[in-house]
Amino acid sequence: MFDRFRSVAVVVLGLWAASANADTIYVCWDGSGDYLTIQAGIDAAQDGDTVLVADGTYQGVGNYDLDFLGKAITVRSANGPSRCIIQCAELGLGFYFWTDEGPDAVVQGFTIAAGHT
Repeated sequence: MFDRFRSVAVVVLGLWAASANADTIYVCWDGSGDYLTIQAGIDAAQDGDTVLVADGTYQGVGNYDLDFLGKAITVRSANGPSRCIIQCAELGLGFYFWTDEGPDAVVQGFTIAAGHT
C-alpha cells in the first residue's frame, strides 16, 4: 500500500518541479530580447514556459502562421493588444493550432491584422 502512495507522491513532486522550472522567453523585434521573432521564441519554449512579446508590430516570416508545435505554453504580449500587433499582410494566419494543443496552450494580448481565416 505504501508503494502506491510513494508513486503518487513522486508524480506530484515531478509535476511541481516541472512548473517550478518554467522559463520566460523574451521576444523583441529590435534584438533586445532572447529572440527576434515570435516563432523562434515558441520553438525554444518547453511545456510550462511563457513567451513574452515586447510592444511593436511583428511581421514577416516567423511572425505569422505561428505554430505551438503541440506545446503547453503561454504566448502573450507584454502590454496588451493595442501595443502588440501581428501583421500577417494577407500572407497567412496569426496562430495555427493543429498539433493537438490543449487548454494549456494560451495566446493572450495580441491584435492580429490582415490574416487569412
